[in-house]
Amino acid sequence: MADPTGKIAASTMKADMASKPGRPFSDPVAGLRLVVRGALLRLDSSMSWSFLDQLTASGVSFCLGIAAARFAGHSEFGVFTLVLVLALLASTIIETTLALPMMTLAGARRVRSSAYFSAVTLWALLGALFGAMIVASIIGLFFFLRDGTLHSVLVAVAFAVTIAQAMHNMVRRILFARLSGSVGFLCGVVRGVLIAIGGTAMVAGGYPVTAAGLLTLLAIASAASIAVPLVALLRHWPQWRMTKAVFERHWHMSRWLVGMVGISIGQEQAIWLLIGGLLGDAAVGGARAGQHLLGVTHFILLGMHNFVAREAASAYAAGGHLALTRYLSRRSLQLGALTGSLLLLLAVPAEFWLGHLLGEDYVQYSNVLRLFALSYAAVFVREIWMMYLRTIDRSRGIFNAFALSSLLAIAAAVPAMMFAGIYGAVAVIIAANVVSLLYVLIEVRRAQHDAGRGGHDATARQQQ
Repeated sequence: MADPTGKIAASTMKADMASKPGRPFSDPVAGLRLVVRGALLRLDSSMSWSFLDQLTASGVSFCLGIAAARFAGHSEFGVFTLVLVLALLASTIIETTLALPMMTLAGARRVRSSAYFSAVTLWALLGALFGAMIVASIIGLFFFLRDGTLHSVLVAVAFAVTIAQAMHNMVRRILFARLSGSVGFLCGVVRGVLIAIGGTAMVAGGYPVTAAGLLTLLAIASAASIAVPLVALLRHWPQWRMTKAVFERHWHMSRWLVGMVGISIGQEQAIWLLIGGLLGDAAVGGARAGQHLLGVTHFILLGMHNFVAREAASAYAAGGHLALTRYLSRRSLQLGALTGSLLLLLAVPAEFWLGHLLGEDYVQYSNVLRLFALSYAAVFVREIWMMYLRTIDRSRGIFNAFALSSLLAIAAAVPAMMFAGIYGAVAVIIAANVVSLLYVLIEVRRAQHDAGRGGHDATARQQQ
């Protein structure tokens, strides 16, 4: 069982020290052993493993991107990025459809059957195959129209990396849903080690570093790292009736979230295209620089989906809306303090970070970074309370929030940029996030009011 507060670790250490007084101080090795043991016990929690897992995944992606840009050259790096963006989009849709509802459903019951997780895995595999065919077709058609030839190797690699990446992400999410976060974290570590070994061998051996080569390495490492848990998950083959029911239930819970993802991605890309078209590439680079540095907070935003959603569903099943509100309020304070500290650490000395990490040319965009920090704070609060609506199966409110904010952002983008340049563009992004946050909070308050009036808390324990 997880030990989220570390009380078990603390009591264990105290008991050991009481039974062997003076030993940790007289025997440094024994003392170090106790400290390490206590630290490992404290890590036995969903939150800790989630953050470690996300830090590993983000670190691997960051290092692989740097290596591709440095060793492959601009042209190959562009191809590498194009394929990965499409693969990431396919993976995001699969996770939104299957993983987000799974976390809620897994937390709504004390135990979920192995057949249920096998059904989710099977649908993930089918979704990955379908997504891979679409990505490979897009890549093949794009380069055929541009170059007049079919790049069969790149098409095959795009197909493979889409499947491997999607399944790697889904298997890790399933392991977290089954409270096996340490195994999910290990899968990420194995992938990182395999990529490091393969990349080093490629460079040291004098082999040409190409987009196809790096993507092949990523596909092999991603697939190999989850081979054992994937086979274990598919061992309990579900009946077709259950498999169909699982998908229908997941789709009912996620259909509005899938729409939200599409709107969110579309609005973001539209804003960046407008910035590039109206303000130039330098403005895009300056704004992206601030976002890139603030990306260190993503391990919190992404990592918390592996445990907050599940624990929120458990709280709701046990105590209804009141328990759910208390749980999310507590997590908001805990994770908000960490997120806020990181944002302040980056925003206050923005000139230092931009100058030392990216170059003196980016120092002029320090205020842009500070403004983006405000936007990230709004995004964090919104993400927490979106889980409230997901837990009670009112995700249409989330879709409406993003639809409204996206329409307002696109409508205001051009006038804002014409009036205030890059700061106008950033102001529009901040305003869009604040509007969606306020809409989500209004929906949460409405749900709480409806629950108090209709006695919905009485049926919360029967959910799923």
